[in-house]
Amino acid sequence: MLPLVVIDFRVFCYHIVSGFETIAKNRDEETQKKWLKASWAIMLNRGITNLPYFPHCVVIADDCPPYWRTKYLEEKGFPLYKGGRKEKPIIWHQVEEAGKNYIFSKGSPLSFLKFEGYEADDIAGSIVRCQPKRTVILHTIDTDWLGLVKDSEEDNLVTEEQNKFSVYWNNLDQWTPRLRGKQEAIEYTKKRLKRDIIEAREIWKIKSQDGDKADNLIKGSPIEVIDLLSPPPQFDLLRKAETKDLIREASETETSASNWGHLVKASEWMERHGFVNPMYDNQIHPVLSDK
Repeated sequence: MLPLVVIDFRVFCYHIVSGFETIAKNRDEETQKKWLKASWAIMLNRGITNLPYFPHCVVIADDCPPYWRTKYLEEKGFPLYKGGRKEKPIIWHQVEEAGKNYIFSKGSPLSFLKFEGYEADDIAGSIVRCQPKRTVILHTIDTDWLGLVKDSEEDNLVTEEQNKFSVYWNNLDQWTPRLRGKQEAIEYTKKRLKRDIIEAREIWKIKSQDGDKADNLIKGSPIEVIDLLSPPPQFDLLRKAETKDLIREASETETSASNWGHLVKASEWMERHGFVNPMYDNQIHPVLSDK
């Protein structure tokens, strides 16, 4: 089976926003629309920019608030989940709309998963728990997903004939190493969290003990709201028939492959109009070039 790239949709939105802020100030409305469409076509079809392009399948995971964690934590007397976060700016919603217009365009081969009350984290964890016999690459900046990595003894990452189940985490942003397996997760934890671990999923135990400011989780928060492999049974997507089938289908898909034609066309448009081409830029911040 082709490798499966799981995309964190909201992370990708923020990433494109960082470039679109410049475009929105300097280009006309029609160019803005075309730039957004080209950016999404490249970002969703390119795969892992720090590796040579390889054919792969795509599953896009999105959030759908209000989250189950909010009420769950409130009932246990913990602070508001993700409390203190600012409202998203208008430009973010413009980017989001353009992305969904592309994802749901006629003939699109991309898989998109979104379930009421759940986060992209829950979807990524559920896909990994399905243990598809293929390479899975989690494309995000969210280190909560790093706890999902799993190395295979025999894995050359991009082979189409994948008999071993393996999971890698790939950083959409500039922090290295971009591609991380078990050993990189262990090294990250030692460097950033100042803890020694043996398994990647121990990252969640540390976050439970120490808290996580990004999600407004205090020290001693329930580990089940952080551990993406062991959700509370009542909030387990794989225990719900209506979501289980969709997730298993996505994890085993062989049809939702990247669109090479769209990738090439969008890249050519970027270069023709004097923009940095995010298909080749390791930072993949699609901003105006010096041309």
